[in-house]
Amino acid sequence: MRESITKLLGPKGRFAKLCEGYEHREEQVRMAEAVADALLHKEHLLVEAGTGVGKTVAYLTPAILHAAGGRPVIVSTHTINLQSQLVAKDIPLMQKVMDEYPFKAVLMKGRGNFICLQELDHAQASLPFEDAAFEKLKKWVKETQTGDVAELDFSFPEWSEVCCNVHTCKGKECPYNAVLDASHGAGLQIPPQHNMPSCFYYKRRREASSADIVVVNHALFLADLSLRMVNPREGVLPDYGSVIFDEAHHLE
Repeated sequence: MRESITKLLGPKGRFAKLCEGYEHREEQVRMAEAVADALLHKEHLLVEAGTGVGKTVAYLTPAILHAAGGRPVIVSTHTINLQSQLVAKDIPLMQKVMDEYPFKAVLMKGRGNFICLQELDHAQASLPFEDAAFEKLKKWVKETQTGDVAELDFSFPEWSEVCCNVHTCKGKECPYNAVLDASHGAGLQIPPQHNMPSCFYYKRRREASSADIVVVNHALFLADLSLRMVNPREGVLPDYGSVIFDEAHHLE
């Protein structure tokens, strides 16, 4: 893996050729090699590096190389800003530069970030009058591909009433989740004309289960870990080989 890192991050590597203004940094290469060794030997590693080293690229490069061998890697952050940077900027850059190592990355969030279609039905049934904000929300649900509250371009104060939650979620018994199961060959027969939307939360979980890199926050990672300590098969996140904590000083 060290040879691959040199080809990617070295003075004449792929990053230097494809990224305008790229500056070779020896500290970045040393960090990437240290992360690669830790992943390979299943060891713990603590890294402290100053601003400008390029820490994200330094850990993503060996993580992607490692995951390419069928060993998914979790990348856990503290802030939404860093998650957004990873998903919108850093990971697309890695996919461009590391095209010889194609990989899939998914951002996984907790239930409360996703609209629940069944809760939406219940809310609509209980509304005694037309509500402009609710009508706007229903229109958004028909257009969104993710059901993620981060995509909302308007305020909806009652989000907690319509989002997914562990207390009311019926899992596989939910009709919206059954639609998704049918599309994944679970044996359920859905008529061809059926245009029922499918559960956004479980859709994202299925996408994460086939990803090489799964981006989460510390809270979700530790919630998943606590579930696994009770029952190893009850985790929210897919099975993974390694985890990288960015912003690890917030982990405690």
